[in-house]
Amino acid sequence: MSSGLSERLKYVAPAGTKWTYNTTAYSRSLTVVAKVAGMTANEVTRKWLTGPLGMNNSKWVDRKLPSDSTVAANRYGFATSARDLARFGLLMLANGHWENRVILSDQKFLKSATSPSQKLNPSYGYLWWLNGQQFALRGSRRATGSLVQTAPKDLFSARGALGRRCSVSPSWQLVMVRLGDVPDRTGEPQFDQQFWRLLMKFRSRNRDAIHKTHPE
Repeated sequence: MSSGLSERLKYVAPAGTKWTYNTTAYSRSLTVVAKVAGMTANEVTRKWLTGPLGMNNSKWVDRKLPSDSTVAANRYGFATSARDLARFGLLMLANGHWENRVILSDQKFLKSATSPSQKLNPSYGYLWWLNGQQFALRGSRRATGSLVQTAPKDLFSARGALGRRCSVSPSWQLVMVRLGDVPDRTGEPQFDQQFWRLLMKFRSRNRDAIHKTHPE
């Protein structure tokens, strides 16, 4: 996201000096990894990730691009289900472990992926949006404070189009996924705020009830 390239992969600024959400640039990583591994995108993903996790309803599919498109913004789309996406979230919650297997052994990478990857937009790691930072860039807009102020500060999320989410909170030991279309009426930002406000409220009441039933 700080490559300094435009969406058509043309030079705009020196690398590391400008942050822009650039689907065209980051989507190339899948093609590169598959090429080096000597497999197709689906083969390498199935072998290394979705197969071991039992994500049986997930695969890469070709996107239909406009006929006048000279640069594919993202050649592939990842088709999945809510249960499969939750499995991926649980893998992240368990620091790369699944049942009795180690799926992602590089703990340094996992920590880096869910920490600020640069100072231009501290609310962004490696394809994960991070809560609890001083500010966040969303397009050309800079918002002060946490990305979702009503959510746990340690929340990190894969945030897709139309309000699709895979969110993980280590302190809550919680994974939340959402698929579907853009939330009606309130829109995507307000949906996040209201969802986590109500969940925090429920959690607080539930914790108080447990404490009254089983006091320390």
